[in-house]
Amino acid sequence: MADRYWIANGTEATANTASNWSTTADGTGSSGVTDNGISFLAPSVITINGLNWDTDLNFMVGQHITITGSASNNGAYTIQTIAGSTLTVTATSIGIEAAGANVTVAGDSMRVDFTVNA
Repeated sequence: MADRYWIANGTEATANTASNWSTTADGTGSSGVTDNGISFLAPSVITINGLNWDTDLNFMVGQHITITGSASNNGAYTIQTIAGSTLTVTATSIGIEAAGANVTVAGDSMRVDFTVNA
């Protein structure tokens, strides 16, 4: 098993939630992925075929991402939730787009929104 590092975001306070952990030692999450299995569903969902955003790719809630290579969804977003191969962003401007093109989802390792609970 890979080493895991605590990176809990928002009001999460349980060690039993996978998205509270990262395999990236500095806790910044994924640096990105380029894949032709990435699709978009309005108003705020991004999916990837055959992979999990958190456990396979190390993306995390609160992480800022940049989309490039998309026909209509290029831009900067913030991850709101992750459920396996489904990633939901805080923006509601995502348009419907089928998988097929090589789309890049780049993680901004310097910008992660989170709060620390005392």
